[in-house]
Amino acid sequence: MGKNGTLGGKFEVHRGMRKSEEFGQVVQFNNAKQLDFWPENSTCNALNGTDGSIFPPFVTRDRIVYLFSDDLCRSLYLKYEKDIEYHGLTGYRFSLPAQLLARATENPDNECFCFEPNEDYSNCKAGVIELAGCKKGTPIVASTPHFLYGEKDDADALALVPDAEKHVTYIDIEPTTGVMLTAHKRIQINIKIMKAKKVYFFKKLKNMIHPVMWADEKAQLSTESAELLRSKLVDSIKTVDLAKWVIIGLSCLLIVVGLIVLMIRARQKKPFV
Repeated sequence: MGKNGTLGGKFEVHRGMRKSEEFGQVVQFNNAKQLDFWPENSTCNALNGTDGSIFPPFVTRDRIVYLFSDDLCRSLYLKYEKDIEYHGLTGYRFSLPAQLLARATENPDNECFCFEPNEDYSNCKAGVIELAGCKKGTPIVASTPHFLYGEKDDADALALVPDAEKHVTYIDIEPTTGVMLTAHKRIQINIKIMKAKKVYFFKKLKNMIHPVMWADEKAQLSTESAELLRSKLVDSIKTVDLAKWVIIGLSCLLIVVGLIVLMIRARQKKPFV
């Protein structure tokens, strides 16, 4: 819907000149400081994080990595999973947590992502994002592949087998520079099908979310760039670290030598010249 042969939205982002932690953070999307797809004045319309291609430096394991996806019409977040190695570089893997797509009854932050909710939000399923509000009413539903972190009934109805190893979205980040090492954006596109008594072929259908396709968009730092980053960053840090200990060692040696000289002169009762 509006994707073939068209450009994406216009992003305005921070350069991080004053505060490095603001580097790449989305300030405006399509000349607006917040979205208008979700309930008015709700947190669901907030623009959080980067566009997912660049990140601020000095990443720590306890950081929550926020990013905004114009395809999904919302902001997302990833949490630290584990350390990884990539061409001699150590990276931190941040992956999509199950909590992000939990039912609104389990995660109140998702209440405003519930499209046309009933009183207790029971009609809003886990693991899916209804995009009708930002796709001109088209009954498109996004989810993780095979309904990972979604409702078991949806997966069982179509004999799908969710596997976090194959279906989760994650990004590997070099912590000092914030450079993305590898990334897998995994998304499934579904159509919402509803029973229609007045349409013969839809009389006996069950209300369901039917998959159309799922895709794995992969990106990775080239081997040449990884080697350059490793030689300029890791090797330099190792050299500085080694030099630090050499200087500390020499300083300790000079202190010890000075103390020995003091003790010898004190015993000999010779004044310093």
